[in-house]
Order: sequence, then C-alpha cells, then structure tokens
Amino acid sequence: MAPRVKTLKTTLEKLHRQPELHSLAQVRDLAGLRVVVNGSRADQDRIAARIADLFRDPERPPKPPIDRRAYPRAGYRAVHLEVRREGILMEVQVRTAIQHQWAEVFEQAADRLGRGLRYGESADNDVAQAVVDRLMTCADLIDQLERGEIAYIFGPEPADIVRDAITDTLTDIAKWVEGLP
Repeated sequence: MAPRVKTLKTTLEKLHRQPELHSLAQVRDLAGLRVVVNGSRADQDRIAARIADLFRDPERPPKPPIDRRAYPRAGYRAVHLEVRREGILMEVQVRTAIQHQWAEVFEQAADRLGRGLRYGESADNDVAQAVVDRLMTCADLIDQLERGEIAYIFGPEPADIVRDAITDTLTDIAKWVEGLP
C-alpha cells in the first residue's frame, strides 16, 4: 500500500485536460492510495469491496467503483474507488501485483517519452511507439491471464510461464526506457 499525492503540475494538467472540472473540490484524486493485491482478480474484487465498506459515508451514498479492467484507459487496468475521509475526497486504486508492475513501467515510459501517452495521445517517434506497442501487448496479455483465458486454453502451467514472461518483459522494458537519452 502506498499513499500518493498529486503534484501541482499534474493537478494543473488535469484541470486543463478536463474542462468540466471547475474547482479542486471536484478532483477526486488529489489524494490517493494504491493497494497492491498479491492474488487474483477475485481477491482484487474482495479487497475493493472491503475498502469501500471501511470508507462508507453514512451521509452520502457510495459511488460505484470505476472498473478500469473492463474499461481500460491507455492500457491501464485497476479498480478505482472514490472515498471520503473526514470530508476529503480520495481515490483508492486497487491493483493486482502484475497490474501494478505494468502501471509503474508505463508511468516511467510516459515520464521519459511524453506524459500524453498516459491519456492515449500518439507517440512522438518510432522509439516511443515501439515502447507503447510492447506495453499494450503486455496489458492485453495481463488481462487475458487474469480473466483465466490463458489457463483455460493452455492449462495452469503454461499460464504461469506466460505470467513470468510478462513480468520479465516489463522489467526489460523498464531497463530499456531508463537507458534512453
């Protein structure tokens, strides 16, 4: 679990990107928490439900979670909860370990190759596009793996091999991006 606070720069970028936000009070992720689940998608769902229960506000009906697994953005997948603590709006992102690894590598790549990649903007050059293409392939494989498609088709042992290959590939991409000028 890791707390996260938006920087002034990323907050201003968000307000510029989303003109429907008229004040900071409408930004749901000024403060946030990332919860990394060492387990399955079912474990992720259980933990998200428990967190929602812990932060239940008796004065307001709970907002439904945003399931970025079903509706990914730029390849990103997780379950997002909007919660309030002492009147402060926060976002809790619940990720599996492999979703978290992917997100961290994607963030690193976007920081090096252009933050717009996080929002689906086109890559500026062939190197950036190659990184994005590899990350999108990994994101799709992670989704197939976590939905059980790979194990269903090939069995549990090949699914474990695929999981290891994805994590190794993400590590290699992170090293490659780190070495870029």
